[in-house]
Amino acid sequence: LISKRKQEEVSLDSESTGVSLIPADNYIDFDDKVAVKLQKAILSLPPKQQLAFNMRYYDELGFDEIAKVADSTPASIKASYHVAKEKIIKYMNSND
Repeated sequence: LISKRKQEEVSLDSESTGVSLIPADNYIDFDDKVAVKLQKAILSLPPKQQLAFNMRYYDELGFDEIAKVADSTPASIKASYHVAKEKIIKYMNSND
């Protein structure tokens, strides 16, 4: 039996990006072009930004918790997350 996972929508940004609400789920529906584009955007990030974004967005961890896992400081993780978020928004708004 395969159990269905409950999907929760999480806002990427309060600004209207056209894709502000995307299901926060570890399973990708490859027929969903927005979800695929989001994954491509995440994969285009440097590793530290990927880690910060994924742990904050998908795992809903705080910056302190992420910093412990990443052996970094909360301020550094927060900066990485915000830079990653801006890059993802730019990627999602592009015509690629």
